[in-house]
Amino acid sequence: MISSILPSKFKYSYYKKSAIKVSSTADKYIDHGIKKCICDLNKYKSEKVSGFDLVLPPLVALIFFRTGKRAYLEQIASAISMFKDNFTIEMKTGEGKTIVGFMVSALYAISGRSVHFVTANSYLAQRDATEASHIFEDLDFSVSFLDESMNGKERRLSYCSEILWSSPSELVFDHLRSKSALTVYDRIENHFDVVIIDELDSVLLDNARTPYVISDESTGLSINTSNYAFCFMVAQKLVKQREKFLVVNLKERNVGINKAGYEILKAWFEGADSDVELGSMSVFTYRVKQALEVLLLIKRDVDYLVKDREIILISNETGRILNSVKWSHGLHQFVEMKEGLEISSCASTRTSITSRLFFNKYRILVGLSGTLLTDKYELADSYGIDILPIPTHTPSKRIDHPDKFFLNKDYQFAAIINFIASQQNPRPPILICTQSVDDSSVLSELLNKNGYSHNMLDAKHPEHEAEVISCAGLPNTITISTNLAGRGTDIKLGVEGENDVEGNPNSHKFVNEVLGGLQIIGVGRNSSRRVDNQLIGRSGRQGDCGSSRFFCSLDDPLMAAYGSFPGVKSLLENAGEDGLVMGSIQRSIYQAQQLNEGADYTSRKSSVRFVNVINAQESVVETLRENVIVSYDVIETIKSLLSLLFARSEGLPLKLIVQELGPSVVKPILYRDSSAVIARVEKDLSVDGLTGRDLLQVMAEGVKTIDDIWVEYESELEYLKVRASYNASSDGDVFNIFATLAEKEFEALISKMALKTIKAMCDKLTVVSALCSIK
Repeated sequence: MISSILPSKFKYSYYKKSAIKVSSTADKYIDHGIKKCICDLNKYKSEKVSGFDLVLPPLVALIFFRTGKRAYLEQIASAISMFKDNFTIEMKTGEGKTIVGFMVSALYAISGRSVHFVTANSYLAQRDATEASHIFEDLDFSVSFLDESMNGKERRLSYCSEILWSSPSELVFDHLRSKSALTVYDRIENHFDVVIIDELDSVLLDNARTPYVISDESTGLSINTSNYAFCFMVAQKLVKQREKFLVVNLKERNVGINKAGYEILKAWFEGADSDVELGSMSVFTYRVKQALEVLLLIKRDVDYLVKDREIILISNETGRILNSVKWSHGLHQFVEMKEGLEISSCASTRTSITSRLFFNKYRILVGLSGTLLTDKYELADSYGIDILPIPTHTPSKRIDHPDKFFLNKDYQFAAIINFIASQQNPRPPILICTQSVDDSSVLSELLNKNGYSHNMLDAKHPEHEAEVISCAGLPNTITISTNLAGRGTDIKLGVEGENDVEGNPNSHKFVNEVLGGLQIIGVGRNSSRRVDNQLIGRSGRQGDCGSSRFFCSLDDPLMAAYGSFPGVKSLLENAGEDGLVMGSIQRSIYQAQQLNEGADYTSRKSSVRFVNVINAQESVVETLRENVIVSYDVIETIKSLLSLLFARSEGLPLKLIVQELGPSVVKPILYRDSSAVIARVEKDLSVDGLTGRDLLQVMAEGVKTIDDIWVEYESELEYLKVRASYNASSDGDVFNIFATLAEKEFEALISKMALKTIKAMCDKLTVVSALCSIK
């Protein structure tokens, strides 16, 4: 395409030329009236027209008639670039991404595509879908949304819509539930055609490594508390001598065990009491490493809360609580042990998938966000996404102040209180963004102590999010937000609808021009420039005034992880609550952020290598599963599985085969002659008199057996990683050893899966046939 070979500034100019023509034609449609828009758009829909130059003008006019908002050239150019050349656009906060989303969704729907529009949460999905339904109500395509309260029938109906609004989790969990369904009738069909993701970086980068998981509590493993207590005790002893036995990397949030540490572990393993069931050395090592992570890396009020004597996880990127989510493979139970809580059962993972694997299934993947350019190389590498930056419609008047540095948190927090006290009355709206629930709580106490009323937006108070955001732009309002809780909703200055009369303190004009707009205070720099840019972008929207300033201390996580700064401690101590602006530390912080971003990218890329091995194996299993679930012939399915078993039987002990299928199969197995066994199946097994429902039960038993074996195998793969790291001399070697071990294990798995599935289906068929004969 022409635009891909041009620099960014020329790319936008390229699309702006088309936008000018579209805008001019849209004015003519506005002159003709809404009926002309609807008539032409329905005609284009019936013909599945894909030319934006034809479809966009009446679409822009229709949006104007329905909302009173006239799309800017920047918005029209954005829609063209997304639809025509699959660009993902960087558009600053408040520049009208919602209108762009409506235009792009409609362009795809009119051209005959199925569109899924992904928003930050279900509230925004319902809000935007409701507005879109109003805009497009007379057009020949349907709009819907997904909500967690919907049942299966309602969800299937929603998926039939041309445009479907949803949060990421609703789409992903529907896919996982369909993936784990035991019959075709329990599935929800997703055609994976076009997906448009709002706040794309949050979905595809921030949550890239955290898998979506469906657990099976009914098959959960009861925890051997003596086993866990022993591993936890060993981890505590290692922590006491961490310099001698451990390699702790706070930058990458990783705990390693050195050679001396492994020798100590081996001694503990061999000397453990017989009543402590540790399993293999690799399982014991895996458990101890989990306990070390809990003791050294996973922090209360940062990574999780304790509420009603339960562990509640917190999203590190959004500050939101993660309801009904647990750490897997025993990590959650170690956190419970650390907090002195009752140890819960360890639910088995039924099925899981990462954002990366899920969204890469779509034929077309585009999106919008205010902060993308800092991660453009990773987005291109991992998702094939090209970024097009869009200029603001009106230049921002926000003032970004240089960072101030303090010796410790006490001085840092005192300076924030002093800054608030220095503001005139009425004060401008102030948004204070912290990096942890704990910091938010401390600041809240200080504000209360000094007589400042304020609102809290964090993991402890998620139910008040919409209300808090709606008030955050009012005069005299102080809002404390953990990271970017509330992202996806604009903070508007003043009270909407208030007249801009002279001296009205609640009007947009007064808050903007007299009070100076929204004042942003960052409590320390985040580990990513992108996250800082997201915070800064909350102020100065649509040409408004505003300011941003960061109050940083040597206690901040980024500063603690990447620098000691011995030469400046005395200077900062003397500065006290006044702090200092120091260019040398500022440069060090930017370098630390770049290093951290690089480490995160490397870590995500390394994680993808391991996931790809597992995913490739799972694809083979899914094919086997699919052949069983869609088959309507039980006998043919069993015969097919027998052929697979005979082709791979060398990986199985003969004793196991005899145990499952009987001694008569020994000779055919040894001579690789499946014909005799297949003939016996045809003779002994019968489906006469069985109904379709009866046959579904037999097939479902086969599918369930495949699922159970895969779940057990996935747990074993976690231990294989530990074995690989135990025997490796480098990180690259870890992956190679793991891949080799996994390949060997997988060969045996397929043979075992075929054998066990045959046995399960034959047994179920016998039982069902017997029940039918009784009837």
